[in-house]
Amino acid sequence: MWNRIDFGGRMRCCMVGERSPALVGDKVGRRAWAMLAVLSLVNLFAAVDRYNFSLVMEPMREELGASDAQMGLLGGAAFVLCYATFSLPMARLADHGNRRVLLAGAVGVWSLFAMLNGFATNIWHAAVSRIGLGLAEAAGPPTSLSLISESFGNAKRHVAVSIFQGGAAVGALVGVPIAGLIAHSHGWRAPFIVFGILGLVVAVVVWLVVRENPARARPQERSSGKSTFMSDGRLLLKDRRFFWLFVSQLSVGIPVGVMPVWLTAFMMRKFGIDLWLGALMNALFFGAIMLVGYVGSGYLLAYVIGRTGNQSLGARLPGLVAIASVPFAIGMLLAPTFNLFVGMAAVFFLLLFSSRTAASTLALDFAPDRLRGLATALILAAVSIVGGGLAPWAVGALSDRLGGLHSNAGALEWALMAAIPLPVLISGIFLIFTSSAMVISTEKQYLGRAECLN
Repeated sequence: MWNRIDFGGRMRCCMVGERSPALVGDKVGRRAWAMLAVLSLVNLFAAVDRYNFSLVMEPMREELGASDAQMGLLGGAAFVLCYATFSLPMARLADHGNRRVLLAGAVGVWSLFAMLNGFATNIWHAAVSRIGLGLAEAAGPPTSLSLISESFGNAKRHVAVSIFQGGAAVGALVGVPIAGLIAHSHGWRAPFIVFGILGLVVAVVVWLVVRENPARARPQERSSGKSTFMSDGRLLLKDRRFFWLFVSQLSVGIPVGVMPVWLTAFMMRKFGIDLWLGALMNALFFGAIMLVGYVGSGYLLAYVIGRTGNQSLGARLPGLVAIASVPFAIGMLLAPTFNLFVGMAAVFFLLLFSSRTAASTLALDFAPDRLRGLATALILAAVSIVGGGLAPWAVGALSDRLGGLHSNAGALEWALMAAIPLPVLISGIFLIFTSSAMVISTEKQYLGRAECLN
């Protein structure tokens, strides 16, 4: 009995039980690992530059004389909408241009805008900084993941992507506390300036370490020029594997966008904790546990797929893990004591982040070489607009509506119940649909190449 393997656009066949040639001997050079370290560092600085705003929001609001509504717009819409909207044209530049120049330039530009926030004297200066930060950071994920996809084959891609994503977790775990110490000692402006200057150094490192593949410049390797953004987007979404993955990530984007905004407020209202303990819990959930979930699941998936040769497990296992996290999400929200809440939340976040590693890797696997940046950006834009922009507002609005029926904490509890367990469950189900579509796609392509049996 034969099993068909798809690797790098080439069709191969092997006996069932034989390890796929795509999954063995996939050696990666030192330059690729060095580039991955730099890209992870870029992701770390991007995370810190984003988190710095929420870290110093209160003293910044007082000094600039801004309202809560204005600060909410700066923290959410001013960044998120620009980030999501510009990720699509940035992805097209990454797919068709020089990624080294694009990424180094983007890191330099967003570092300058981060510094600008440190010199803001009014709300409009801060708004320009946030808009510029969102615009430039939009180039980061599609460009970085496109470079990773080209440098790491199937056997190492899960690991590489998980390490890259872990950079953001390290930013939350290490970078943000350092920024907090700087702000405590030197005022709210200092973290923006310090990390902005360091970001300019990182931009130079990107320029020195990252190398563009010369083969991309060959005419035969480039797009014919007849494609458009709309036609490329339709091409991606016509692939059932990518479509189900897109829906899955659109769903999980809701809790991922809601929890950083509302979880601290929920803990304070229900359990009466102070702001310092809330910040510590955020560092635990979105720093340490995220890092373990991302990196650990990447290595585990790479090992399982390497041993079995079954690529569909890259979607099925994360789907099952996401579904398994749902009872812990419910237990976390309904926990009667703070200690039980922390225990339930720790397991929930570990499973949730472990299930998310596969998304970027699968998007890279499904997309043609020239559309990998766009594939990443489509998912990023959907998650950012729905999860980062609309969902936190919807939770607040629902909590306000439920306020007449429940206590302040109870209203937010039920609003979060609608925004966390159910979307995670839906995400897991659609990841399993993605796995099924991968199996069907493999069977169809195998039947179309029956000569491999000869």
